[in-house]
Amino acid sequence: MNIIIMHCHCRVKMKVSSLCACILLVLFVCAEVTSTWKPPTAAPTVAAFGGNLELTDEIPYSSKKERDMFFCPERCACSVQEKIIDCSSMGLDRVPKVPKHTSRLYLHSNRIEALEPTAFSKLHNLTYLILSGNDISAVPVDSFKELTSLKYLILDSNNISSLSEGIFSNLRQLETISLAKNALKFLSGGLFSSNGQVTLLNLQGNQLQRIEGGAFDGLSQLSTLNLDDNLLDKAVFEELNGHPHLSTLRLNNNRIKSLPPPGLLLSALKHLWLSSNQIIGLPAPLMTTCSLETMMLNHNQIRELKLGTFGGCRNLTKLDLRENAIASLPSNIFSGLTSLKNLYLHKNNISNVPRGLFKQLPAIQAIHLEWNQLTGLSPGSFVDLPSLDTLYLHHNELSELEPGTFVNLIKLRNLDLHSNRLTSLKLSVLSVLHSLQKVQLDLLECSCELLHLATWSKRHHIRGITCRGEEGRVTSVHTLGQLCSLKQNNNPAPKEPNKVTSPSDSATPTTQDAMPLHEARVRGPQKLQERETTIRRLNDPPIMTVPRGPIVHKPSAERVMLKLDEIQHSIIQLQFRLAHVETLLDKSVGARRRRVCIHEGTRLEVGDQWMSGRSFCSCSEAGSVECSLG
Repeated sequence: MNIIIMHCHCRVKMKVSSLCACILLVLFVCAEVTSTWKPPTAAPTVAAFGGNLELTDEIPYSSKKERDMFFCPERCACSVQEKIIDCSSMGLDRVPKVPKHTSRLYLHSNRIEALEPTAFSKLHNLTYLILSGNDISAVPVDSFKELTSLKYLILDSNNISSLSEGIFSNLRQLETISLAKNALKFLSGGLFSSNGQVTLLNLQGNQLQRIEGGAFDGLSQLSTLNLDDNLLDKAVFEELNGHPHLSTLRLNNNRIKSLPPPGLLLSALKHLWLSSNQIIGLPAPLMTTCSLETMMLNHNQIRELKLGTFGGCRNLTKLDLRENAIASLPSNIFSGLTSLKNLYLHKNNISNVPRGLFKQLPAIQAIHLEWNQLTGLSPGSFVDLPSLDTLYLHHNELSELEPGTFVNLIKLRNLDLHSNRLTSLKLSVLSVLHSLQKVQLDLLECSCELLHLATWSKRHHIRGITCRGEEGRVTSVHTLGQLCSLKQNNNPAPKEPNKVTSPSDSATPTTQDAMPLHEARVRGPQKLQERETTIRRLNDPPIMTVPRGPIVHKPSAERVMLKLDEIQHSIIQLQFRLAHVETLLDKSVGARRRRVCIHEGTRLEVGDQWMSGRSFCSCSEAGSVECSLG
């Protein structure tokens, strides 16, 4: 356009017609330039994969030079400041050309099948390369040779079946290598010999059957190795000798049947996962120098544990032995695990908990013994556990619990006993648990003998205790007071009938019934008068009585017995009401110190009632137990 203007200026003296033609030409060229120029295309907002950066809606170029140096490939999202290019989930079948100053390149979830040798050439500043979720089956040996600054290489979820030796030789700054969910079958020796900065190696979900000696040589800073979900038939402790920083080793879901001798286990190892293998036994001791904090041995075939297996593992906080075939445990098998907090023993074949099994576990907080074959627990089974908070014993064969089973568990808050064979439970079993908040317990029978348990649980606001009543109906023990009272009203306790005599026989008292004269003189005329009054009432003709049913004629002696039953029942009802009133009074005037009763080693408060055989018992104000025939 400038050339055209100069050309017109040089010919100022031209004819008017020529000048007009020049002006028209200039206007035409300007219009064409204006119509073809467009601003830079805006990139969509995309969250950066694997980081906290977020790509902006626009690409701010500070200068034309910068715009020419950093360009954004078509259909990708870019950030100039962070030098990030995100081409994920775009359906790409090849690696696009990217600026040489790119620091992070996200190509995951595409359709890339092969990597060209020059796909990443001149990307000397690249630190992140994400290629997961593609169809890559082979990686040429020179694919990454120019990525000298690369720190994170993610190749998960591809079809890579082998890795050439030297493929990672130039990646000396590499810190993370992830090849999870591929088709690798073996690792050759020296594969990672130049990667001394790698701290995380993820090989989960491959088909590894063999790892050659020296495969992990050179990984001097390796701290986490994941070999889950492979086909390994032995542990790789021998191959990992000389790795003093390895703290986490995952070998879940393989085919490992045994562990090597104690000398080959790594002394710096803190977290060891060996779940879902075929391990039958463990060496004793497990390690000569044990630094383990977590050990997962669940879902194996372990049948027994030898004494001293976990000796020296003072830092162990979590031990998982669930879903094995353990039938018995030595009494001191867990001795010395002073830091253990969680112990998982459920879904085994354990039938007995020997006394002292959990001795010297001062830090234990949760013990899982559910889904075993426990038939009984001896007193002192859980002694000396000052930090125990939760105890799971459900789905066993427990039919009885003796007092003292849970003694000294001063911090126990959760106790699960449901799905056992318990028909009743003595109050003294639970009353020693002063911190108890939640109990899961279903008794097989509802009876008024559980009234004391109901009163105690209601007073301490403990729920979860149920029993099975008529027709297998499950009900809370908190309702037993009403049920027992209603049952007593509708069904008075049967009495043994006295011998019925005819009126002629009862008209005159027999020598046995009559009070001897010398006894009457000794006891005084008042006693004699009372005796004569009683005899006179017995001689009265039978009258119609209404005890609690239809109108019937009863003999005089039986009528007296029924009357006595009615009086006794009224007394019991009155005791219940008085206890209720007393409770209300106690709540209104505040918590005052009251007398207590001791019955069968159980501490009871004034107003507590319970059934003992066929008698109703209660704790009186005088601090004594009073029972009356119900």
